[in-house]
Formats: sequence, C-alpha cells, structure tokens
Amino acid sequence: VKVVYNMVVHNTPERPLPQTALERPLPQTAPSAVMGVLFKRSPAGPIYQRRSFTLADGAFSYTSGTGNKKCLPVADIERVTQTCKQRLEFSILFRRVDAEITNHTEFAFRAESTAKLQSWVRGIALHRDFYRSVIADSIIPDEKDHPESTMAEGISKHQPQPVMIGGQRLTGLLRMKSTRFLQPWQRREMSVVGSALLYSQPGGGWQKAISLLETKKIAITDTSRFEFDVITHMHTYKFRAPDRVEFSRWVNALQQVHNKAQTKSLSMNV
Repeated sequence: VKVVYNMVVHNTPERPLPQTALERPLPQTAPSAVMGVLFKRSPAGPIYQRRSFTLADGAFSYTSGTGNKKCLPVADIERVTQTCKQRLEFSILFRRVDAEITNHTEFAFRAESTAKLQSWVRGIALHRDFYRSVIADSIIPDEKDHPESTMAEGISKHQPQPVMIGGQRLTGLLRMKSTRFLQPWQRREMSVVGSALLYSQPGGGWQKAISLLETKKIAITDTSRFEFDVITHMHTYKFRAPDRVEFSRWVNALQQVHNKAQTKSLSMNV
C-alpha cells in the first residue's frame, strides 16, 4: 500500500492516511533541521548509495558521490510517498528542478529504520509547507501607503509581490558567490517577497529562497567591493552589489526586512 503525503488520493487506502501538513497548524518559526543518512537510489539502476542529507534553511541538500554539494528547495516538493514499508523506502517528487543541479524530478530513498523514515517524511512535509508560506506571506503592508502599486502593470493585488522600501520594490541584480572555481561570482536576479529573499538566474530562471525569519545577521564584509553576507543558522550567502548606491539600498533594506521579520516572529511567540 502506498501512503502519499500532502496529496488528494483517489483510491482509498486500507488504512487512514496521517494528518496532512496542510491540516496541521504551521509553525511560526522554521521546523527543526533534520540531518542524517539516507540510501539514495542511483539513476543508473536499482543500487542504493549511502549519502548524508540535510533538511534546513528551505533546502534539501546532500553531497554527491563526486563531491559536489546539491541543494533542492523544499518549496518545490510536490509530494512525498512511502513506497515500501517493509524496505523502509519512500520517494520525493519535485514539481520542477534546476537543470544545472539535476535532470531528475523524482528521487527514491531507503531509510535506516522505521523511526528515521517517519522523521524524514514528516520533516520534509513540515519544511515544505513552512517555506511555501514564507514565500507567499507578505509581512510588510506597504500597499496601504501605495495603493496604486498593487495593481501596477496588471498584477493582481492578491499575488505575492516584492516588498516596498522607500517607495520602490525591492528587486534588482546582484552577484552571488558560488563554489565554481572559474566563475565564483554569478549574476542573480534578486527580490524580497514577504520574509523570503528570492534569487534566480537572469531571465526568469528557477527561483530559490533564503528565509529572513531564519537569518541571524546581515553583515557588511567589504565596503570597497560592495560585498555583504546573509548569515543563516546553516549557511552564509555572499553577495556583491554593482555600485555603492545599490550596496547601501540592499543592505539597509534587508536589515529592515530582517528586523521586522524577527519582531513579528517574537510577537507571535508571546
């Protein structure tokens, strides 16, 4: 019997499904990180290879057999399916993937124990729904000060839009440092929607998110090169602005959004 999480199942299973993540109240802070070993099925055949995985900061990440770190945003997970209870196997289907990372949208895994299988499946569902809510939720109601902006360019006011700082949408181009040796600084289209810092390749590529709720600090690292860091609990993201004006705009705006996100998070927990 396949148990499918976070989906509408048309064939009634022999036993009731667990309560879905959408029916559970979402946590007001990010769920705890999940780390450990899973056996990942090889694309070449029915071989399961031992890999270390981390579920944190909106990403499901691991190091491949060639030593490359791969990160897939949990917000893009379509479903998690328990495929074989006896063999402790489950699969994850992504609705889209970045071709630079992988060409596969579905991945099969085998856990080390029943408890660890349940921990991964539940953790993935919680992280996915939390980070989807982070992307969709706008925490700065600037529209009341700029009511005309919500309908500008034919965009519906019900769609999540980049936040406004100083009367301008917080979007633009920055360079982001990657692990590539030949071209470590890559151009990225940036925007802040709600409490999420979104980035993608220029031209409308695959979008990834950094939660500003889970960010510890926005740190200036080099004023002469216009560089700053976004430091989360699990990773440090490095950025470079094209000039001093953009450098000041992004640093000041991100610090403001981060402070408001932290204030809102604390008020919710009171």
